[in-house]
Amino acid sequence: MERGVRGADSGRRHRHRSAGVRPVRHHDPADAGGGGRGDRGGILPPPPFRGRRGAGGVGVVHAGRGPARRGVGSQERRAMTDEPIVLNETFHQPTRLRIMTLLTAESGTERLAYTFIQQTLGLTGGNMTTHLRKLEEVGHVAMTKEFQEAKPRTWVEATPEGRRAFAEYVADLEACLAMMRQAARGRGE
Repeated sequence: MERGVRGADSGRRHRHRSAGVRPVRHHDPADAGGGGRGDRGGILPPPPFRGRRGAGGVGVVHAGRGPARRGVGSQERRAMTDEPIVLNETFHQPTRLRIMTLLTAESGTERLAYTFIQQTLGLTGGNMTTHLRKLEEVGHVAMTKEFQEAKPRTWVEATPEGRRAFAEYVADLEACLAMMRQAARGRGE
């Protein structure tokens, strides 16, 4: 068939040839080298067994493991679990922890420039915006936009509520670390 002449057979299948692009061919995996599906029927083998699992496949500490096995007495275990410390998930994420640490540090300034935070922490613009929005949604930071010399500038500051919540988070984290140190001393480490 000549180029530019439309006939009964000049449908879509020849359209790519004039542009110098070859049509994609789909092959059956069984026809390809290596025998296709083989013995397993195309399904990967299950991962190796790594011991007991609890509900939902999450590792669980069982009898004979954990603090009891390492020499921590039952009284110390009880003291560690009487009042569980729940860490604030908003701050516990590493990037948000770094942002709040920078915003609440005693630097003598109430607010920091968005670009300063981004460059100091080595974050991309999208990543930075995502984490700041999460902190802003819960009221821990406030962002304001201003124009300086006809250029927009975004400022970020920790709110009073955010400073209080972050101070509580740091205190809870320090309490966790103190309990771990105490347990380690009890084991003689």
